[in-house]
Amino acid sequence: MNTPASFQYKVVFPTGKLAKVIHHYDWMEFSGNNPEEFLGFFPGFATGFLFFFDDKQRVRVKNAQIGDAELPACSLLPAATTLNFIGNIQNLKVFRVVFQPGGLFSVYKLYMRSFQNQVVDPTKEIDPKLKFLHEQMNQKPVWENCIHLFENYLLEKLDVCYNSVSRLFYNAQHILQQNEAERIIHTEKLAEEMHYSRRHLHRLMNQELGIKPVQFLRINRLCRVLQHIHQFPQMSIAQTALSFGYYDQAHFSHEFKQMIGYSPGQYQKILEKKTFGIASDILHSGLLIKVPPEHLSHN
Repeated sequence: MNTPASFQYKVVFPTGKLAKVIHHYDWMEFSGNNPEEFLGFFPGFATGFLFFFDDKQRVRVKNAQIGDAELPACSLLPAATTLNFIGNIQNLKVFRVVFQPGGLFSVYKLYMRSFQNQVVDPTKEIDPKLKFLHEQMNQKPVWENCIHLFENYLLEKLDVCYNSVSRLFYNAQHILQQNEAERIIHTEKLAEEMHYSRRHLHRLMNQELGIKPVQFLRINRLCRVLQHIHQFPQMSIAQTALSFGYYDQAHFSHEFKQMIGYSPGQYQKILEKKTFGIASDILHSGLLIKVPPEHLSHN
Protein backbone atom coordinates (compact mmCIF):
# COMPACT_ATOMS: atom_id res chain seq x y z
CA MET A 1 0.00 0.00 0.00
CA ASN A 2 1.35 3.41 -0.93
CA THR A 3 1.89 5.89 1.85
CA PRO A 4 0.62 9.41 1.02
CA ALA A 5 3.36 11.93 0.40
CA SER A 6 4.01 14.43 3.17
CA PHE A 7 6.35 17.34 3.53
CA GLN A 8 7.54 19.50 6.42
CA TYR A 9 9.24 22.81 5.75
CA LYS A 10 10.80 25.26 8.18
CA VAL A 11 12.70 28.51 7.64
CA VAL A 12 14.99 29.81 10.38
CA PHE A 13 16.80 33.15 10.26
CA PRO A 14 20.11 33.68 12.08
CA THR A 15 20.78 36.51 14.48
CA GLY A 16 23.76 38.58 15.56
CA LYS A 17 27.08 38.27 13.82
CA LEU A 18 26.01 35.36 11.61
CA ALA A 19 23.19 37.37 10.02
CA LYS A 20 25.88 39.27 8.11
CA VAL A 21 26.84 36.15 6.14
CA ILE A 22 23.84 33.78 6.44
CA HIS A 23 20.46 34.77 5.03
CA HIS A 24 18.47 31.82 6.38
CA TYR A 25 18.34 28.07 6.91
CA ASP A 26 15.83 25.71 5.24
CA TRP A 27 14.82 22.42 6.84
CA MET A 28 12.85 19.96 4.68
CA GLU A 29 11.50 16.53 5.56
CA PHE A 30 9.99 14.27 2.91
CA SER A 31 8.15 11.06 3.80
CA GLY A 32 5.84 8.63 2.03
CA ASN A 33 5.80 8.27 -1.74
CA ASN A 34 6.94 11.61 -3.07
CA PRO A 35 7.05 12.39 -6.79
CA GLU A 36 10.05 11.52 -8.92
CA GLU A 37 10.84 15.21 -9.38
CA PHE A 38 10.37 16.42 -5.83
CA LEU A 39 12.29 19.66 -5.54
CA GLY A 40 13.50 22.42 -7.80
CA PHE A 41 15.50 25.61 -7.72
CA PHE A 42 15.07 28.38 -10.22
CA PRO A 43 17.86 30.93 -10.66
CA GLY A 44 18.33 33.10 -7.59
CA PHE A 45 21.03 35.00 -5.75
CA ALA A 46 21.35 32.25 -3.15
CA THR A 47 24.56 30.27 -2.79
CA GLY A 48 24.90 27.71 -0.08
CA PHE A 49 25.30 24.18 1.17
CA LEU A 50 22.88 21.27 1.02
CA PHE A 51 23.14 18.47 3.58
CA PHE A 52 21.17 15.27 2.88
CA PHE A 53 20.35 12.78 5.61
CA ASP A 54 19.51 9.29 4.39
CA ASP A 55 22.20 6.78 3.58
CA LYS A 56 19.91 4.47 1.59
CA GLN A 57 18.77 6.93 -1.06
CA ARG A 58 20.52 8.67 -3.88
CA VAL A 59 19.42 12.10 -4.94
CA ARG A 60 20.19 13.18 -8.49
CA VAL A 61 20.13 16.60 -10.03
CA LYS A 62 19.68 17.61 -13.63
CA ASN A 63 19.73 20.71 -15.78
CA ALA A 64 20.72 21.65 -19.30
CA GLN A 65 24.38 22.26 -18.40
CA ILE A 66 25.03 19.48 -15.87
CA GLY A 67 22.87 16.79 -17.44
CA ASP A 68 21.93 14.11 -14.90
CA ALA A 69 24.33 13.63 -11.98
CA GLU A 70 24.24 12.13 -8.53
CA LEU A 71 24.65 14.56 -5.66
CA PRO A 72 27.07 13.99 -2.79
CA ALA A 73 25.57 13.95 0.70
CA CYS A 74 27.01 17.43 1.20
CA SER A 75 26.69 19.61 -1.89
CA LEU A 76 27.27 23.17 -2.96
CA LEU A 77 24.27 24.95 -4.42
CA PRO A 78 25.51 27.65 -6.84
CA ALA A 79 23.61 30.82 -7.69
CA ALA A 80 21.88 31.50 -11.00
CA THR A 81 21.37 27.83 -11.82
CA THR A 82 18.10 26.08 -12.67
CA LEU A 83 18.14 22.70 -10.95
CA ASN A 84 15.65 19.85 -10.62
CA PHE A 85 16.19 17.27 -7.90
CA ILE A 86 14.99 13.81 -8.84
CA GLY A 87 14.64 10.49 -7.07
CA ASN A 88 11.80 8.30 -5.82
CA ILE A 89 11.99 9.75 -2.33
CA GLN A 90 10.56 7.75 0.57
CA ASN A 91 12.13 9.38 3.61
CA LEU A 92 14.62 12.18 3.32
CA LYS A 93 15.75 15.14 5.40
CA VAL A 94 17.46 18.12 3.78
CA PHE A 95 19.24 20.98 5.56
CA ARG A 96 20.09 23.99 3.40
CA VAL A 97 22.35 26.83 4.47
CA VAL A 98 21.63 29.91 2.37
CA PHE A 99 24.40 32.52 2.47
CA GLN A 100 23.82 36.20 1.98
CA PRO A 101 24.74 37.22 -1.60
CA GLY A 102 28.54 37.43 -1.49
CA GLY A 103 28.62 35.73 1.92
CA LEU A 104 30.28 32.52 0.78
CA PHE A 105 32.98 34.53 -0.93
CA SER A 106 33.55 36.60 2.23
CA VAL A 107 34.05 33.50 4.39
CA TYR A 108 36.03 31.23 2.07
CA LYS A 109 37.62 33.72 -0.37
CA LEU A 110 36.69 31.59 -3.37
CA TYR A 111 36.15 32.66 -6.96
CA MET A 112 32.43 31.84 -7.11
CA ARG A 113 32.12 31.74 -10.89
CA SER A 114 34.26 28.59 -11.01
CA PHE A 115 31.46 26.60 -9.33
CA GLN A 116 28.72 27.40 -11.82
CA ASN A 117 26.89 24.56 -13.59
CA GLN A 118 28.65 21.65 -11.99
CA VAL A 119 28.18 19.24 -9.11
CA VAL A 120 30.52 20.31 -6.31
CA ASP A 121 31.40 18.40 -3.16
CA PRO A 122 32.39 21.20 -0.72
CA THR A 123 34.06 18.70 1.61
CA LYS A 124 36.69 18.27 -1.13
CA GLU A 125 36.63 21.60 -2.95
CA ILE A 126 36.04 24.09 -0.11
CA ASP A 127 36.69 22.80 3.41
CA PRO A 128 37.39 19.18 4.54
CA LYS A 129 35.90 20.04 7.96
CA LEU A 130 32.47 20.04 6.34
CA LYS A 131 32.67 16.24 6.07
CA PHE A 132 33.13 15.87 9.82
CA LEU A 133 30.38 18.44 10.37
CA HIS A 134 27.97 16.41 8.23
CA GLU A 135 28.83 13.26 10.17
CA GLN A 136 28.05 15.06 13.42
CA MET A 137 24.72 16.29 12.03
CA ASN A 138 23.83 12.79 10.86
CA GLN A 139 24.05 11.46 14.42
CA LYS A 140 20.99 13.54 15.29
CA PRO A 141 19.42 14.88 12.07
CA VAL A 142 16.95 17.41 13.47
CA TRP A 143 16.91 21.07 12.48
CA GLU A 144 17.85 22.46 15.90
CA ASN A 145 20.96 20.30 16.11
CA CYS A 146 22.03 20.97 12.51
CA ILE A 147 21.77 24.74 12.95
CA HIS A 148 23.60 24.59 16.28
CA LEU A 149 26.48 22.56 14.82
CA PHE A 150 26.76 24.66 11.67
CA GLU A 151 26.76 27.95 13.57
CA ASN A 152 29.50 26.73 15.92
CA TYR A 153 31.55 25.69 12.88
CA LEU A 154 30.98 29.01 11.10
CA LEU A 155 31.66 31.19 14.16
CA GLU A 156 35.04 29.50 14.50
CA LYS A 157 35.84 30.35 10.87
CA LEU A 158 34.64 33.92 11.24
CA ASP A 159 36.89 34.46 14.25
CA VAL A 160 39.83 33.52 12.02
CA CYS A 161 39.00 35.09 8.66
CA TYR A 162 36.05 37.44 9.09
CA ASN A 163 35.96 40.64 7.10
CA SER A 164 32.93 42.80 6.52
CA VAL A 165 30.66 41.32 3.87
CA SER A 166 30.91 43.01 0.50
CA ARG A 167 28.25 45.62 -0.16
CA LEU A 168 28.35 44.91 -3.90
CA PHE A 169 25.00 43.11 -4.03
CA TYR A 170 23.19 45.56 -1.76
CA ASN A 171 24.56 48.61 -3.56
CA ALA A 172 23.41 47.17 -6.88
CA GLN A 173 19.97 46.38 -5.46
CA HIS A 174 19.68 49.90 -4.07
CA ILE A 175 20.40 51.38 -7.49
CA LEU A 176 17.77 49.16 -9.11
CA GLN A 177 15.21 50.29 -6.54
CA GLN A 178 16.05 53.93 -7.19
CA ASN A 179 15.53 53.38 -10.92
CA GLU A 180 12.49 51.14 -10.59
CA ALA A 181 10.34 53.49 -12.69
CA GLU A 182 12.53 52.74 -15.73
CA ARG A 183 11.27 49.12 -15.71
CA ILE A 184 14.52 47.84 -17.21
CA ILE A 185 18.13 48.83 -16.60
CA HIS A 186 21.05 47.78 -18.78
CA THR A 187 24.50 46.73 -17.63
CA GLU A 188 26.04 50.00 -18.79
CA LYS A 189 23.78 52.10 -16.57
CA LEU A 190 24.27 49.82 -13.56
CA ALA A 191 28.06 50.08 -13.89
CA GLU A 192 27.88 53.84 -14.34
CA GLU A 193 25.63 54.30 -11.27
CA MET A 194 27.99 52.15 -9.19
CA HIS A 195 31.01 54.14 -10.44
CA TYR A 196 32.64 51.08 -12.02
CA SER A 197 33.67 50.32 -15.55
CA ARG A 198 31.64 47.54 -17.16
CA ARG A 199 34.71 45.30 -17.09
CA HIS A 200 35.38 45.88 -13.38
CA LEU A 201 31.73 45.26 -12.45
CA HIS A 202 31.81 42.05 -14.49
CA ARG A 203 34.92 40.89 -12.62
CA LEU A 204 33.53 41.74 -9.17
CA MET A 205 30.18 40.02 -9.71
CA ASN A 206 31.82 36.91 -11.12
CA GLN A 207 34.18 36.80 -8.16
CA GLU A 208 31.77 37.51 -5.31
CA LEU A 209 28.36 36.34 -6.57
CA GLY A 210 29.32 33.82 -9.24
CA ILE A 211 27.16 35.56 -11.85
CA LYS A 212 27.59 38.10 -14.63
CA PRO A 213 25.95 41.54 -14.38
CA VAL A 214 23.47 40.60 -17.11
CA GLN A 215 22.47 37.53 -15.08
CA PHE A 216 22.12 39.69 -11.98
CA LEU A 217 19.71 41.98 -13.82
CA ARG A 218 17.70 39.09 -15.27
CA ILE A 219 17.35 37.33 -11.92
CA ASN A 220 16.36 40.55 -10.20
CA ARG A 221 13.65 41.15 -12.78
CA LEU A 222 12.53 37.51 -12.56
CA CYS A 223 12.05 37.78 -8.78
CA ARG A 224 9.94 40.90 -9.23
CA VAL A 225 7.91 39.19 -11.97
CA LEU A 226 7.23 36.19 -9.71
CA GLN A 227 6.17 38.39 -6.83
CA HIS A 228 3.85 40.25 -9.21
CA ILE A 229 2.33 37.03 -10.56
CA HIS A 230 1.68 35.79 -7.04
CA GLN A 231 0.11 39.12 -6.09
CA PHE A 232 -1.92 39.55 -9.31
CA PRO A 233 -2.55 36.02 -10.65
CA GLN A 234 -5.40 37.16 -12.93
CA MET A 235 -3.28 39.64 -14.90
CA SER A 236 -2.67 38.57 -18.50
CA ILE A 237 0.76 37.43 -19.66
CA ALA A 238 0.91 40.30 -22.15
CA GLN A 239 0.20 42.88 -19.43
CA THR A 240 2.80 41.34 -17.13
CA ALA A 241 5.42 41.36 -19.89
CA LEU A 242 4.72 45.02 -20.65
CA SER A 243 4.81 45.99 -16.97
CA PHE A 244 8.36 44.71 -16.60
CA GLY A 245 9.87 46.10 -19.78
CA TYR A 246 9.92 43.01 -22.02
CA TYR A 247 9.74 44.15 -25.63
CA ASP A 248 7.19 41.46 -26.58
CA GLN A 249 5.34 38.51 -25.09
CA ALA A 250 7.45 35.96 -26.97
CA HIS A 251 10.66 37.34 -25.43
CA PHE A 252 9.08 37.28 -21.96
CA SER A 253 7.81 33.71 -22.37
CA HIS A 254 11.15 32.46 -23.68
CA GLU A 255 13.17 33.99 -20.82
CA PHE A 256 10.63 32.90 -18.18
CA LYS A 257 10.64 29.27 -19.34
CA GLN A 258 14.41 29.26 -19.67
CA MET A 259 14.81 30.32 -16.02
CA ILE A 260 11.80 28.68 -14.32
CA GLY A 261 11.28 25.58 -16.43
CA TYR A 262 7.65 26.46 -17.17
CA SER A 263 6.01 28.92 -19.54
CA PRO A 264 4.19 31.84 -17.86
CA GLY A 265 0.85 30.27 -18.80
CA GLN A 266 1.84 26.90 -17.31
CA TYR A 267 3.05 28.65 -14.17
CA GLN A 268 -0.28 30.47 -13.74
CA LYS A 269 -2.17 27.19 -14.11
CA ILE A 270 0.13 25.56 -11.56
CA LEU A 271 -0.67 28.38 -9.14
CA GLU A 272 -4.40 27.90 -9.76
CA LYS A 273 -4.18 24.14 -9.17
CA LYS A 274 -1.60 24.58 -6.39
CA THR A 275 0.46 21.63 -7.60
CA PHE A 276 3.53 22.80 -5.75
CA GLY A 277 4.44 25.03 -2.85
CA ILE A 278 6.73 28.02 -3.01
CA ALA A 279 8.47 29.96 -0.27
CA SER A 280 7.19 33.28 -1.61
CA ASP A 281 8.67 35.36 1.22
CA ILE A 282 12.20 34.31 0.24
CA LEU A 283 11.82 34.19 -3.54
CA HIS A 284 15.40 35.29 -4.07
CA SER A 285 16.53 31.84 -2.86
CA GLY A 286 14.72 30.18 -5.77
CA LEU A 287 12.99 27.32 -3.96
CA LEU A 288 10.19 25.29 -5.59
CA ILE A 289 8.67 22.43 -3.59
CA LYS A 290 7.06 20.02 -6.02
CA VAL A 291 4.61 18.15 -3.80
CA PRO A 292 0.80 18.36 -3.60
CA PRO A 293 -0.28 21.29 -1.41
CA GLU A 294 -2.63 19.21 0.71
CA HIS A 295 0.47 17.52 2.10
CA LEU A 296 2.29 20.78 2.83
CA SER A 297 2.59 21.96 6.39
CA HIS A 298 4.56 25.11 7.25
CA ASN A 299 6.01 25.45 10.76
